Amino acid sequence: MSSFHEQAMRSVYRQVVDRVCCHMSRGQQASLQLLIQRLTVAAGGLQHIDEFQFLVVQGGDRRSAHLLACLRAAQLSLAVRDGKTFRLRVLVCCLPVLGSQTLIAHERIFDALFMQGDPRVDLLMLEDDKVVPFTRRPAEVMSSWAGAREALLMFGHITGAVPEALLGCRVHLQLADALRWAIEGGGASALVTALPDRQRRRFMAWGRRVLRLAGAQGCDDVHQCAAALAERLGHLQMWVGSPLGRSISVPTATGREQPVQVLTVDDLLCPLTEERHLDAMLDLHPALAAPSLPLSSWAEPSLVANLSRLRAHLLTSQGRWHDEGLSLKDARTGWWLKAQQQGRASFLQGLGVDEAQLSCLLSAPFAEQGRNLAHFLRGCHPRMRVALPYLHRALQGKPCPEAIKRWLMEVSGLSLAQLQAVYAGRHDSPAGRVLAYLARRDAALQWLPWPACAPAAVRQAAY
Repeated sequence: MSSFHEQAMRSVYRQVVDRVCCHMSRGQQASLQLLIQRLTVAAGGLQHIDEFQFLVVQGGDRRSAHLLACLRAAQLSLAVRDGKTFRLRVLVCCLPVLGSQTLIAHERIFDALFMQGDPRVDLLMLEDDKVVPFTRRPAEVMSSWAGAREALLMFGHITGAVPEALLGCRVHLQLADALRWAIEGGGASALVTALPDRQRRRFMAWGRRVLRLAGAQGCDDVHQCAAALAERLGHLQMWVGSPLGRSISVPTATGREQPVQVLTVDDLLCPLTEERHLDAMLDLHPALAAPSLPLSSWAEPSLVANLSRLRAHLLTSQGRWHDEGLSLKDARTGWWLKAQQQGRASFLQGLGVDEAQLSCLLSAPFAEQGRNLAHFLRGCHPRMRVALPYLHRALQGKPCPEAIKRWLMEVSGLSLAQLQAVYAGRHDSPAGRVLAYLARRDAALQWLPWPACAPAAVRQAAY
């Protein structure tokens, strides 16, 4: 029975290879043989191919989907031809939180490539601060990401909460932490990437810069091992969640018997314009099929635009509410704002943040001794204006009614100790430099202009 089952599965895998190759252009079919050769050489030859494990990050762009299809075709081609092949670990990422639609889109790709149920394939996903087996679950049963939630709220309140920075280069620290867990948990031998050479160099330069700002030593050697870079950047991800009043201690690079190499295959993927048939075979979701920059594919671009529109709406409306006597509740009854909320549902639910806390985050009222607190109350919580002196007392750590403390924690989503740290701006020089640097680059590592609401302490730390 086992022999019959093995023959049946080999027939199925052969059909999958044929189906993928039929939807590839001629150029990509030729490149597939070169990919198989490159993977075999990296593993040390065909005699060691079944002992080798490749790790690939599955992002939300067409390039990632095409890379996965090529790796799967190479894996099955070796299995059909030689009877043994490499293992493949796939880490699904769409930061800061995976939404149900994203999971469904990736599941369609895995089904098209017949990856679920194959013992040679490990499908993984990031869930808060840990890596778990991939599964598609309804949004209503998603657990809150406590670690990602704290990092997002603290970073936003400290730096000014510009959406391009909130979901900007900071998410690469979260990705590095996920890679660290994926490498340590499964013993990956190599990380396969299709990032263009220029993008890879930019990312490595960014990573070394962040580590130097944090006071790390020996940053020039991290490019020799993907696990070393992921470990050190991942450690900073934990620190970003609670940077105030905590010293940075970045671990030194640990020597490994077998460094985790980075295998670049971007030269073996054809231009996206030549692979429309492959898109149809993979049943790509329109969001995945849309072109996107490789380095920004780990974030949700539509979410960044959604938060930017909400922030602009809040900033322009707060002044108008002061003149016309409107309230945030009145503004939310409009169809436009309700339509925007649908695009944030999975994001808010996954992080355990509600709309009021999100509005508070985008207003950033607590930094610099509550510089924008009065303006925030006038626009969003006019009934609390009479309690402004007590709010300042609570944020200064002075005695005040318990109801005031509870309101601050409910409207912000942070603890009172965290709010007091944001209010006082307590952070040392390395922490300030790292926060300022992270606040200046988006997910594609492009420079962002300083927002007008950026705290002066963060601005000064950049120089």
